[in-house]
Amino acid sequence: MTDTKENSAVAKVDDWETTTERFVAFFDIMGFKDLVLKTKHQDIVNLLENLSEVRTTLEKANNAELTTRKFTSGETKSFTFSDSIIFFSKSNTEADAHKITLDCLYLIKVALEKQIPIKGALSYGEITVDHKNSIYFGQPIIDAYILHEDLHLFSVIADCQFEKKVITPNLAATKAVFEFYKTPLKSGKSNHFVLKPTSKHKDAALDNLNKLYHTVSGKPRQYIDNTIEFINSIKYKKSQNN
Repeated sequence: MTDTKENSAVAKVDDWETTTERFVAFFDIMGFKDLVLKTKHQDIVNLLENLSEVRTTLEKANNAELTTRKFTSGETKSFTFSDSIIFFSKSNTEADAHKITLDCLYLIKVALEKQIPIKGALSYGEITVDHKNSIYFGQPIIDAYILHEDLHLFSVIADCQFEKKVITPNLAATKAVFEFYKTPLKSGKSNHFVLKPTSKHKDAALDNLNKLYHTVSGKPRQYIDNTIEFINSIKYKKSQNN
C-alpha cells in the first residue's frame, strides 16, 4: 500500500508532457572562469550546492516570501551544468508564467545575498524536457541563452516570445513583476521587460550590490552600476506588494 501511495505521488510530480510549449529561464554565473582560478575547489562546490538547494526549494515548495499564491509541487523543473542554471515550466498557462518568474526573482535575490553575480533571460515556445534521459532541447533555450549573453546587468530579461505572452490581459500579474526599461545590452540600449526586485527587497538588493561593488574592478563594475541605476529608476506603486 505504501508503494502505491509513493508511486501516485511521483506520478503527480512527473506528469509532464515531454514536448510542449512552455517557458524557460537561462542563467549564468558571471566571471565563473576567474572564480574557479582564484577560489578553492571545495568553495566552488559549496557555492553550487547553495544554488542547487535554492532550485530544489523552488521545485518542491511554494515561495511564501514572494507571494501568497499557492503553487503545487513540480510546476517547475531545473538543472545545472557548470555555471549555467536552467528553469522550465510545466506548461504554458498563466500560472506557469507566474511561477517561473517568481523562481527567477528568488534566485536573483539569493544570489545577490551570497555575493554571486548572476544574470538570465526568459523565453517561450516548444521545448522538450526529458529528465529521465537528460534531454533538454528547443529553440527557446537557445534564444534565452543568446539574449542573456547580451544583457549588461544583474537581472533577468524577457525576449519577444515571452513578451508576447505576458502582455495579454490574463497575464497581468506576471507582467507586474517586470519593468519595461531601456536596457543596457552589449550591443547598445533597447527597451525590454526586465525582472525587478519587490519593493520590500529593493533596499536589500541595493545594499548587496554595493557590497559586491567592492569585490571587483573594471568591467564587472559596469554591470553593478547598470543594475543599481535600473533599480533606482523603478517607480513602485504604494499599494503594490511586488
